Amino acid sequence: MGAAMQRVSEKAAYLLCVTLLTLVGFEPTTAAPARSGSQPVIIDTDIGDDIDDAFALAVALHDPRLDVIGITTAWGDTRTRTLLVRRLLAAMGRQNVVVAQGPATPNTTPFTQKTWAMGAVDTTAAPDAIEFIRDQVRKRQGEITLIALSPLSNIEALQRRDPEAIPKLRQVVLMGGSIYAGYNLGGAIPVAHPHAEYNVVSAPQGLRILLESRVPVKMFPLDSTQIKFDEVRRDRLFAYGSPTSDALAAQLTAMGHTVQVPRLEGSGLHGIQKVKGGYVGAADPRRDGIALGD
Repeated sequence: MGAAMQRVSEKAAYLLCVTLLTLVGFEPTTAAPARSGSQPVIIDTDIGDDIDDAFALAVALHDPRLDVIGITTAWGDTRTRTLLVRRLLAAMGRQNVVVAQGPATPNTTPFTQKTWAMGAVDTTAAPDAIEFIRDQVRKRQGEITLIALSPLSNIEALQRRDPEAIPKLRQVVLMGGSIYAGYNLGGAIPVAHPHAEYNVVSAPQGLRILLESRVPVKMFPLDSTQIKFDEVRRDRLFAYGSPTSDALAAQLTAMGHTVQVPRLEGSGLHGIQKVKGGYVGAADPRRDGIALGD
């Protein structure tokens, strides 16, 4: 199994369960204002290679506990990732959310949902992601949580541009690492030894910068972020027929048409557990991830 396909299972254990409950119960038709007491977050994503980040964004944008003030694209072809996010937000009626584009980087992982992304209506130039993060943390020092679903290339760029910005974050919640368990085989069979996890191995300097910054970090390793996205769960979600679930189904279909995915029935989701970590304290790395920092 190639690394690109292994990542399909990496980011969304908890997210899938929440998606099934949330999308069926709530489908906004207009952009909703921030709710009092919600936690301001910026989501940093490499959406488009795998399906997991799309699910994570859908859950975060439906969750009243989170005020998603912006989505920043990272790693690889960030321009096309920006278009993909815009199309997903349009389907959800959430064009009010800022989408900012991070620096492009080399990336050999196939962009499996590129065709779907190119259907975005809004193709205007995007704001700079690094400037957006820097400006937001300056305005709201100690308030904003960064939820990192991608290799930490934007953290590297932020450190180069403004070394004082990262400590102004409230915390960073990220999916990364592997402690006791590695990538599940076929999305279902546990592996009892750790693997080199994609986000960390792709941008190790970003993680080093983050941990040395002393900003509180909640890190969700492979141990806590894998669940089999089997045909029963998939059919239940996609049969609902909402704009959000239809968009997710279209992206998963595009992914299957782009690369050979012999285990789509066993595809996993990883980013959801990280979204959960934006407001839930971490404890057991096999269930909740690990908390780092002061």
